[in-house]
Amino acid sequence: YNLEVKILAAKINLRFSTLSEKFDSLFPVNEFIILDGKYLVEKMRISDFRKEFKFCKKLYPELEFILKGPLLPYSFNKVNIIKNNTPY
Repeated sequence: YNLEVKILAAKINLRFSTLSEKFDSLFPVNEFIILDGKYLVEKMRISDFRKEFKFCKKLYPELEFILKGPLLPYSFNKVNIIKNNTPY
């Protein structure tokens, strides 16, 4: 995986991780998934997390963002980001 992909994934991960109590992320996962992140978000910050997710989708339209969560009984939010045939 090239350095540009790793830097992009790290930038996006930083945006989500700053809104999280704890997080676990892997990037890049393979040639298609550049970030697989799990973020523990306090209930009072879920709205902020979702706003950041929507902002990132607009900021990086060439990527497909997938959000699952919050997952009960905890407020984990899983995010996958997939390349859409971009030359990274």
